Amino acid sequence: MKEALTLVDKLYMQIKEDIVRCVFQPGEKIIFRELATRYSASETPLKQALNRLVTEGLVTNIPRKGMWIRKITAEEIIETMDIRLMIELYNIESMILALNNDITLRKKLKDNIAQNRERSRNFLNIAEYLEVYHLDHQFHKLLVYSTGNKKLLSLYDGLHSHTYASYIYGKQPKEKVILGIEEHELVYEALKEGDKHKAEQAIRTHHENARDIITLMLKLERH
Repeated sequence: MKEALTLVDKLYMQIKEDIVRCVFQPGEKIIFRELATRYSASETPLKQALNRLVTEGLVTNIPRKGMWIRKITAEEIIETMDIRLMIELYNIESMILALNNDITLRKKLKDNIAQNRERSRNFLNIAEYLEVYHLDHQFHKLLVYSTGNKKLLSLYDGLHSHTYASYIYGKQPKEKVILGIEEHELVYEALKEGDKHKAEQAIRTHHENARDIITLMLKLERH
């Protein structure tokens, strides 16, 4: 049974969906009185909801100056995803070792792939679309978690490597979304088999395909 959503939960979801739908434009300053009117909410829960979006990398907070909808560029995405690629490639041997020794980890990865395959084929709205990319993020986070390096996991979280998803809703063909999940399975199988070369190739292919489609969508948005 799911827990009831709090007011902050609801505001967080409403604001996030409005960012995805471009009700708020990247680079736009957030005016609290306008948000209070739009969502019929007071400043305290609005700030709490926005702070969650700051943590996710969708909102920028500059002390004593205010909050802005984060503006993301194709160049920034390329740099972020290159760092993610380096993290995953460098730790392939640790990932292989973890998968071979941790049944629970294998189950979590398999369940993630199965669940996201279903979601990626059937999402109908913004909330379901964002769930696909939440699961996508969780897959990569599980890989980093498997290394046992807590500092590395913290660094990965700080990359906000899936923030881009909120800026390409409705622009990316569903087939490309599904392909990304199928590539997750290839990465998982290669790691489970203990084939370092195959795993490296699967991770590189997944990274390159994701980077190409994302940067294309962001560049097209400029014109």
